[in-house]
Amino acid sequence: MKKPIILTALITGLFLMNLSCARASAQKEQPSTDGTAALFRSIGMMYLGAQDIPDFEVTSLDNRTITLSSLKGKIVFLNFWATWCPPCQAEMPSIQRLYEQFKDTDFTILAVSVGEDAKTVEDFLNRTPYSFHIALNEDARLGSMYAGRGIPSTYILNREGKIIAAKIGAQDWDTEEIAGVIKKLLENGI
Repeated sequence: MKKPIILTALITGLFLMNLSCARASAQKEQPSTDGTAALFRSIGMMYLGAQDIPDFEVTSLDNRTITLSSLKGKIVFLNFWATWCPPCQAEMPSIQRLYEQFKDTDFTILAVSVGEDAKTVEDFLNRTPYSFHIALNEDARLGSMYAGRGIPSTYILNREGKIIAAKIGAQDWDTEEIAGVIKKLLENGI
């Protein structure tokens, strides 16, 4: 009796993985006439134009609901990660430094832990505290949509809440070049 359930779960998992990979591969770098694509490429990100993203909600560690739409009007650094992921752990100190540099501006960071419960994330943060917004996606549905090709996955959203750039994999986020791009986004928008 358990074999059909396992087989169904496996087929469903493969279908979702395939769908996620198809979505991710459909996101190709968009050309730009104003040098924006080259600007994002220079910091290791793929320029995506200004793509709509479905609104979603996540729960913060203090049990508040955060919706993506509530962040409109800000430049958003959206990161999908997990406590068990060494590359995620490696990039988090640089995300914290980036947060410290821009915390008094219209730039915000939302790091979404994928597939983990509050206790696991809280235990991790007790050992390595960070002060940027960290939220949970315990059922991992968002992770399958936005981080289907791997974690960490990071997106930059413009003030209208549209994805403009993406990066799959870890990166040092507090470089002068990245700070320069964020300053341009805050001043001019894209």
